[in-house]
Amino acid sequence: MMLAQSVVEIPMNDTMKTVVGLLGVMSLGIGVMWFAVLWRKLFGRKPPLAAELDKMEKKLHDEIIESFGRSYKNSDEARLAVSALRGEVVEAFRDHRAEFNGRIEKLDEKLGRVSGDVIADLANALTIASQTSKKS
Repeated sequence: MMLAQSVVEIPMNDTMKTVVGLLGVMSLGIGVMWFAVLWRKLFGRKPPLAAELDKMEKKLHDEIIESFGRSYKNSDEARLAVSALRGEVVEAFRDHRAEFNGRIEKLDEKLGRVSGDVIADLANALTIASQTSKKS
């Protein structure tokens, strides 16, 4: 038995046909009205969507200006901090340089004393060597 033969056809009377037709026409009408309302919201004379977009754009613009001001203020604060640190570094460098120069001077003095002692010892050793060679 074929599938088409097993399907039972339900007879529709004229009232059912009318109700189904009216439902279709009403659905089509509601769809057209819904489309018209949405169309007006998107592309009308003063669409609410455009007003909302304008509000968002203004808010974004204000936030950008505010963040630019904050970043400029932060950069000024950073410049001041860097200048202060630069001054501290220069001062610390001068202090270390002075300390280094003092240590170098002390080392020079010690080397001078040691070299003087070494030269004196060498001179003594040479005189002793020359005296012993004259005796022999």
